[in-house]
Amino acid sequence: MKKTILLFLILCTVLSKSILANTQKVSLQLEWKHQFEFAGFYAAVEKGYYEDIGIELEIKEFHDGINISQDVLNGKSTFGISSSALILERLNNKPVVLIASYF
Repeated sequence: MKKTILLFLILCTVLSKSILANTQKVSLQLEWKHQFEFAGFYAAVEKGYYEDIGIELEIKEFHDGINISQDVLNGKSTFGISSSALILERLNNKPVVLIASYF
């Protein structure tokens, strides 16, 4: 639940410029299959919270072979949920930014 609240607040802050503009399409690459761990994101979509602030959120399930950091860097996904491996990406000079740490 903390993940959901923090990401929701971050998305609201980052994308606040689009609130009064047209709907902005945003994608979130999950770090695993659709499951209860990500229920907060699905609940927020169902309750219309993202829509209320002008965001059309696509939640993307993880599939083998996906490199979440690379997908975000290449623009295939807007945001990604990742693990501590993100630290290694940063140490390897990848321009990744950690928005929130949950554990």
